[in-house]
Amino acid sequence: MPKGTPTWGPEFKEYLESYTYWMTCAGHGTSLAQETNRVDIDPDLKDDWGVPAMRVTYKDHPDDVKHANWQVERAAEIMDAAGAKEIVAEPVGEARGGVHLLGTCRMGNDPATSVIDKYHRTHDVKNLFISDGSSMVTSGRGQPTLTIEALTFRAAEHIANFARLGEI
Repeated sequence: MPKGTPTWGPEFKEYLESYTYWMTCAGHGTSLAQETNRVDIDPDLKDDWGVPAMRVTYKDHPDDVKHANWQVERAAEIMDAAGAKEIVAEPVGEARGGVHLLGTCRMGNDPATSVIDKYHRTHDVKNLFISDGSSMVTSGRGQPTLTIEALTFRAAEHIANFARLGEI
């Protein structure tokens, strides 16, 4: 909403009545892999049972921020071409949450350069399968959820086959 928009009371209600005339443009880019981004165990934080907590360390790649701001510029152009009376196009900074961390358990044939094989089975532990976004080095189209689901169904079929063969 534009700066100065009321957030409560009759003025807010009046503003909401114009909501049918609003338009929002949103885009989704990627998060380029960076060696500094990781998921690990927090050395200090523990839960109520004394189990160490997970820690996520993430920082956007500078190109991700540049791309996001390029998308804002294009969205403003679209709104202007559509005849918008007021355009609120604020610059995008580094992500503060809601990131899709990908690539932490890379898929591959070589155990020296990857964590899981093409079946999502870890190279070192034959009955451990990892099925999430970590096998994808980057997001091919934005939200990776459907790809993760497809890979999980595929991995489940292989797990069932490995179990039938007595390999796990």
